[in-house]
Amino acid sequence: MKKGQDQNTLAESQTEAFDTEYVREEYFITICAALDSILNVDSPLRIADFGGGAGYFVDRLVSYYPNAFVYNIDLSETLIGRNKENPRKELVLGSFLDFEPHEKLDIVCLNWVIHHMVGDTLDETRDLQQRALAQAAACLKPGGLLLIFENIISGAISDQISSGLLFWGTSSR
Repeated sequence: MKKGQDQNTLAESQTEAFDTEYVREEYFITICAALDSILNVDSPLRIADFGGGAGYFVDRLVSYYPNAFVYNIDLSETLIGRNKENPRKELVLGSFLDFEPHEKLDIVCLNWVIHHMVGDTLDETRDLQQRALAQAAACLKPGGLLLIFENIISGAISDQISSGLLFWGTSSR
């Protein structure tokens, strides 16, 4: 891992493992059905995918919503470089913790990214994760939606023990 801004980040060679689409088709259909019932999908939609990698998820959103404009933000130059070009997609190489959209967003996606926000201590890790959620909220327009897919690890005795063990086992330098 390399140190990047306030968080530890994967080396470019490690990002290869994340060049895949994790949102299965049945989940995508369910998401779109829910969004269709909540949003005015006939008006322009502004969407950002924080940690969007090679852009598979935002490409599907742009394809499904003809009025959508998306931002794909990622720290990995390798994964950003693998994105398909689209006039309704802007690629942002960098940390979404510093991202400022041109206008407030309808949707911010954090799909399988929060668990990658690891500091040098468990408290730093929690702070980074809280900052990520606060940044996402700050980018949203009133009534905007935060869409999160994440691994949830529940413990038999305490959820904090599980998250502490996960941090301990994965925060190796």
